[in-house]
Amino acid sequence: MDRESNYRIGNFFRKKIRETVKDPKLAEALCPDKDFLLWSHRVSIEDNYYETFNLPNVTLLDVKNSVISFDENNILIDGKPYAIDILILATGFIPVLGGLIKIDIRGREGIPLIKKWENIPENYLGLMVPNFPNFFMIHGPGSANILSNMIIGSQFHSDLISELLQYMKNNNLRYIEPLQASADKWVEYTSSIMNHTVFTSRRSNYNTNVKGERGYIHTFPSQLYVPKLKEIEQSKYADFVFT
Repeated sequence: MDRESNYRIGNFFRKKIRETVKDPKLAEALCPDKDFLLWSHRVSIEDNYYETFNLPNVTLLDVKNSVISFDENNILIDGKPYAIDILILATGFIPVLGGLIKIDIRGREGIPLIKKWENIPENYLGLMVPNFPNFFMIHGPGSANILSNMIIGSQFHSDLISELLQYMKNNNLRYIEPLQASADKWVEYTSSIMNHTVFTSRRSNYNTNVKGERGYIHTFPSQLYVPKLKEIEQSKYADFVFT
């Protein structure tokens, strides 16, 4: 990660924002600050997003350090009323982990997945979790997920899962799970790569654990990930335990 290069690329985005938003003060408020590294969060580049701020009925309010309250007809920002008809709350979501920890998934000895992932979302290839037999994930933590074309990535995962299930069927096997050592090695390897990227620059949903603490980054580059998937069959599934 080169901060200077990232900042130079960021200047291109700032330039386009300033060209699009007519009010200079408003444009500056919308520009990412110099400490914001592009791609550490998603950048708003949707069609007509910035053009919307040129409309006479649109107001931008910076509420990061404000007191927000409500009365019957208004939202109050530091006591100043703004009349509203509808309030839409962008509450956000937990990518990668959220859909899994909301389900009461339990492994051996009844251990809940959310407990297993309390500090680090242990995984092997973002596909399976030690001590959670027959629990397959698609786009789980430690896989390429958001750093890939997710539709094509889903196919890679689905194909490997199908191969594993066929192997189990052919050999009269009922259970599969990754070795703990293989999962530990995978977490260490992915961290060694991702800790040099912009994802470490600030706290986000992509680098926090189930307790909201910064740590393991949940994604991995597809150009490094896909070759690893192809190695699995060549190794005759040596990183898995079958019973």
